[in-house]
Amino acid sequence: MYKRRIKMAVRIVLTETEMGEIALKYVQRRLMNDSVPMNPEKIRREIGNTAKELGIPSEKAMQFAVQILSPAFEKVLFDLSK
Repeated sequence: MYKRRIKMAVRIVLTETEMGEIALKYVQRRLMNDSVPMNPEKIRREIGNTAKELGIPSEKAMQFAVQILSPAFEKVLFDLSK
């Protein structure tokens, strides 16, 4: 009988800082690959709803979105000007 061996990933424990860095890069990648609505009210509503679901202050969620979206939009605009 054939036995298939499954290789296990090396188990390491990430710090919260490392997890945050990975999460940030993941979000940035998703922004570049997925479409983002250009309607500010729709974005604001989505951020507010998500903040409520996650149990975080909407002001912090909004600031996070601004800090994530600004460089993404700048990159798109820069790439358009090439």
